[in-house]
Amino acid sequence: MSPVGHGSGADSTMTGTGSSRLPFFLAIALGLLLVYSAGLLAPQVHAQTTTNQTKISINPTSISGLNYVTGSTITFEVNVTNAPSINSFATSVEYNPKVLQAVAIDYTSSSSYVLGQSASAYIECIDGVSPIGGACTPLDDIGVVTLYATTVGTATKAPTSGPLFNVTFNVVSQGFSDIHFLVAQVVGCNSSGICGQPVTSLSSDGYFSSVDCFRLFLPSALLPFIPQSFMLESPLASTLLRARPLILEQR
Repeated sequence: MSPVGHGSGADSTMTGTGSSRLPFFLAIALGLLLVYSAGLLAPQVHAQTTTNQTKISINPTSISGLNYVTGSTITFEVNVTNAPSINSFATSVEYNPKVLQAVAIDYTSSSSYVLGQSASAYIECIDGVSPIGGACTPLDDIGVVTLYATTVGTATKAPTSGPLFNVTFNVVSQGFSDIHFLVAQVVGCNSSGICGQPVTSLSSDGYFSSVDCFRLFLPSALLPFIPQSFMLESPLASTLLRARPLILEQR
């Protein structure tokens, strides 16, 4: 293709550029479909899974639907599974501030929380600001929620499983947001009640979506035949959504 010039030559070049992007879209769509069909897509888990390993995860894994319009409220829970006896935890979770706004962290309102209702936070930050006063971590910024909490003089009984805390978000625009762990750590206690040993664990992310990206790839005539739950909640859907910014740059 010749360089962009003046007059009719420039118009011809611009037309060619637009048409040449079609193979780019098709290549991305085909590649993602092949990966999905080969069974290579998996949830974003940040360590190798072993039997009975401690796991810190977002629950539910996904919240999605076209009905989550601006002004809607959603809540994600942070859970721990198969932990030993613990007395504290440290977490930082990243989200997309263009789509969601964290408004509250709750870790004491229910006796179902792992550390109970007597837990106290020594670091609590939303978007780089601490609602309890004090310093935030170097990771804290717009789009990050951090909670470090502990109990004094008590510890859970092993094995420990259940909710650590939950975070409530307002939907500020339609779109996609990973709910991604930057830090996920619990602190264990031995049989003598001595605590302070970090527990090796894996973490598993979640996501929020109020859009579907199949419309970027498929002819509109096919869309009525694809279940909305698949377009919003399947592993392929989440992969398409994560690829969406790159795709839109090329349009």
